Amino acid sequence: MSSCRPLRPIRQQSIADLERWYPAVREPPAPDTFEIGLVLTGGQSAGCYLAGVMDFLFQALDAWHRARREDPDNTPNHHVKIKIMVGASAGGLNAAIAAIAARYRWPYAVHPEFENRDDNLGSPFYRAWVRDVDIAHLLTTDDLNLPGNPLSVLNSAYLHGKVAGYLDFTGEAVEHPDHRAWLDDPLSIKIATSNVSGVPYGIRFTGYRTGATDDFSYQMGLHRDHLAFQRPIFHPAPTPCIPDHEPLSMSNRADDPGWDRLGRAGLATIAFPVALAQRVLERPSTDYEYRFVSTTPAGFTYAQPFPTRPECQVRSVAVDGGLMDNEPFDLAHAALAGTKGSNERRGELARRAVIMVDPFVSPRAQDDGKPTALPTALENIWQALVSQSQFKLIDLALAEAGEVYSRFLIGPVRHEAGKTIRGDRALASYPLNHYFGYFSEHYRHHDFMLGRQNCYLFLRDWFVLPCDWDIRATPDPAGPKAGNKLFERWPQAALHNRSFKSHSRFCVNHRQIIPLVGAAAVEPGLYPWPRGKFRGFEAIKDNVATRVNALYARLRGDIAARVAQRSWSRALVRILISAAWWLKGRRWLTGKIEDSVEQARASIERG
Repeated sequence: MSSCRPLRPIRQQSIADLERWYPAVREPPAPDTFEIGLVLTGGQSAGCYLAGVMDFLFQALDAWHRARREDPDNTPNHHVKIKIMVGASAGGLNAAIAAIAARYRWPYAVHPEFENRDDNLGSPFYRAWVRDVDIAHLLTTDDLNLPGNPLSVLNSAYLHGKVAGYLDFTGEAVEHPDHRAWLDDPLSIKIATSNVSGVPYGIRFTGYRTGATDDFSYQMGLHRDHLAFQRPIFHPAPTPCIPDHEPLSMSNRADDPGWDRLGRAGLATIAFPVALAQRVLERPSTDYEYRFVSTTPAGFTYAQPFPTRPECQVRSVAVDGGLMDNEPFDLAHAALAGTKGSNERRGELARRAVIMVDPFVSPRAQDDGKPTALPTALENIWQALVSQSQFKLIDLALAEAGEVYSRFLIGPVRHEAGKTIRGDRALASYPLNHYFGYFSEHYRHHDFMLGRQNCYLFLRDWFVLPCDWDIRATPDPAGPKAGNKLFERWPQAALHNRSFKSHSRFCVNHRQIIPLVGAAAVEPGLYPWPRGKFRGFEAIKDNVATRVNALYARLRGDIAARVAQRSWSRALVRILISAAWWLKGRRWLTGKIEDSVEQARASIERG
């Protein structure tokens, strides 16, 4: 494990610094600037959809900023600034890839035809999510022979090697600093994890005491966790940086301790329990002092983490970030508005917004409230725990609000044969609990290209603000100006260019916050629905058998090493390691896998 950055106790900070780093209310940006917090949610293999959205978003913003320099008289000239990227699970790994690629250009994945997919490999998002993450690689067995490597159903060591390679990514240098002026510098990256170890907090209650300060303490544990990083774009991260953030170096390298920790955070946030190995993360214990803090005239008021331990470097076991917080909206909102602030929601005044990219936007089915069999009951309890972790009262309070221009959503929408399919069922990675994308590169290619197309349509039609006053051929200076002033200083040619207006009939007289210009103004092509592209269980039968046999051998060895010497367990061990028991168990397990895979393939064939 690489060495950690130094401890930053909260008592060493000034109130002025703390209020600068974590203000309760942030001042709004300048009238010609719109700030964005980007939230990338969990998605298992649907991470390829998120990756497609990110690939096009970079393309659109780069194209606009290039046009601003090369054709200023015809190009919208307001400013957009992405202040923070937050991700959980597959979204967390995509946020990490965005941090790596933030200083580089690459050939965007513009070829929807699968036969030309090699032309797209310059995109770090495409390579990571379409080419590299395949079930054939995840079923290899080299990880099971590594000493001390945690046991998991899929090969986690393979992913570790790939992420290390991504950290060394170097595309072309950005041709001009202004082309990435749309990224905050340094850019804040937050990656959600589920902290299995937990962070204990003791909340003091008044009760029986024998001295002056030994009141009862109510013990709570923090498990919804995140790691924060500052990614410099063109200027080194400021010193000192935000206390609970890791300041990354300008040049990304796998052998750099800070970048290595970003990679480990990316691996931790996708570590779905049992399927992938849990990860051990290390960080200063003082990071947690800044989670629950406020300032008073007398100084700081904060909850002390690890109340019975001195400040130190702490290790924790982490698993999939989506388990505790699959949509870490609050982290992005606080970065824009402050810990107690709010973003203006009215269209004519909006200056900031959170964009959430979520492949799972379909309504949840309601059960009939009747008792179920034990396996189904356990699944329902698991889903209830995850769902409750996502439930936030502030979201419910805004559920019936009118038009809100401070929060936007990109979700899957696919048009085929005169039908419109919305939500996760529009994705080829949807079946098998959203893991089916790993079974065919065709499936991942489809979802990546759908993400690019959906991002285009979102920017063109829905990520817009009202602007009634600027559509007249000869605007009356004395007339009312009811629209958002973000567009007020546009060049006249841009004001009268209808291509910068929303194309949706629901957003009449609305203009694009991120104008689409150049190649980004052309709707991306979509790969056809991938029927007949996967042979089914027969295609992976040998891989499954090899992995299952190797898992059994490893599990048998682990059990024997732990309990074989206990007299009361020798009979159990003999049963578990017996060939007859294993033969039946392997047939049963393989049969279950085959049934699940074939059912998933059938759903793809039905479309």
